[in-house]
Amino acid sequence: YLNVGKTHIIEVVHLEAETFDAKDATDLSRPTNNYLPKGTVDYCSPYTKSFTISGDTVKMYTARYGKQLYGVSPRGTVNTKVYEGTLPETNQVSLFSTKTVGHHTVMTFDVNWKAPFRFEMEPQQYEKPSAQNYIITEPTFTYIDITFCYADTLTGLPNLANHPVFSSAEIINGEYDRVLRLHLKEKGVFYGWSAEYNEAGQLEFWFLNPTELKSADNEYGVSLEGITVLVDAGHGGYDNGAYGFISGVHEQHMNIFLAKEVEKQLKALGATVIMTRTDDSYVTVNDRIAAVKTKKPDYVVSIHRNGSDNSKASGFSSYYFNPYSFEA
Repeated sequence: YLNVGKTHIIEVVHLEAETFDAKDATDLSRPTNNYLPKGTVDYCSPYTKSFTISGDTVKMYTARYGKQLYGVSPRGTVNTKVYEGTLPETNQVSLFSTKTVGHHTVMTFDVNWKAPFRFEMEPQQYEKPSAQNYIITEPTFTYIDITFCYADTLTGLPNLANHPVFSSAEIINGEYDRVLRLHLKEKGVFYGWSAEYNEAGQLEFWFLNPTELKSADNEYGVSLEGITVLVDAGHGGYDNGAYGFISGVHEQHMNIFLAKEVEKQLKALGATVIMTRTDDSYVTVNDRIAAVKTKKPDYVVSIHRNGSDNSKASGFSSYYFNPYSFEA
């Protein structure tokens, strides 16, 4: 933990806030950093760290637990607010319930206050993480560590009998915090997670479970019945995205064209499809995130297009952010 003083509090006011290593002088994303849900609070330095990226000035607040957060993101989204105040020195965390909701396992925790947490997949080797190179040759992690910062107590273990993803759980007592370690049934096999505070102020972790596909008489041999896919057509409205060679036809238009085609094909395979937009309208980042967090789909596909000064440029690329998205 960092010495940032104990007079100012940083609070996440966006649906979720990306975090960055405190030592970084950049806002490049790292898959080893997790986001924090709305309501999270920690002590912070009242002074921002400023650096210039592509001509833009980026300002970050440094939180005591060792991460940096935007005040306002480069896109103009207000992520956090800072104010004077005091927080408890320790936190008390206890498991309230473990239940299945749809295709998710939900672990709910009672907390004394909304302290930050770390979410780590270990042990995982990256090619050159110090150089922002997070290429992996294979997913090697065998457990998930959730570190409840400042916690001096953590009680209750989830019932994982016959769980499709986790084999067992244990509590590890650190000097300044407590860790819930969730052991995986199979190395590198994990399907995703999200976290939020519910209306009762409890911290909820949602873990996606696999869904068995039914066989079908189509070119793929399977049906997507029971699977929900959220298709996000990037940009829209006054947000053009990349400009095209054809006058008046830009990324925003091509994205929705492709998104509708994806929607049609997914529905033909039996999937339930949620669209973030169906016309040339502007959808805020906040609304896109809210759709994912409220609908809890099995998959999210976000469609964008690169710009080029070569009219013959073609092809496609796909991106994954976490090791568990890597296809072995």
